[in-house]
Amino acid sequence: MNVISAILRYLGSAFLILLTLTTGTDVVGRYLFNSPLPGAFDITVNLLTLIAGCGIALTTAAEDHIKVDSLFAIVPPFWQKVMRLFGYLLEIIIFSVLFFQGVLAVYHSITPFLEVSLGTPFPLYPYRLALAVAFLLSLIATVHSVVRFFRGSVESDMPDESRGGV
Repeated sequence: MNVISAILRYLGSAFLILLTLTTGTDVVGRYLFNSPLPGAFDITVNLLTLIAGCGIALTTAAEDHIKVDSLFAIVPPFWQKVMRLFGYLLEIIIFSVLFFQGVLAVYHSITPFLEVSLGTPFPLYPYRLALAVAFLLSLIATVHSVVRFFRGSVESDMPDESRGGV
């Protein structure tokens, strides 16, 4: 998982750099030379989607989601495990559906006509494929978390003074 996380971090950083360069070039071209970058909006939207996909996959792999533990903290350990399993099941369902829909979007982008962006002749399938792969990686990370859970190696969500919690 560490290799996948490193790859996602570098990809997300590269997409963010490309987004910054695209937006900067568009702004400079528009306001200094009265000639904006053609298709900058489409490129920006697609790069933002890729950045979000990398972020979702990284967050899932790190199990660093936003957690509201007001109910979790007061229930017995058995119910904490049930709640955690329910959360994993929900994640698996959601990421499976998103991955399946992503694969369908890639398929529909390629056949029978090559779908392109509104303002540029760039095909959309590479962006959609990358997003589908991000959802697949999120699904794999969730399944990995479930395996770790059943092996008993998942840390408790309860705050602990030894980990710097409150």
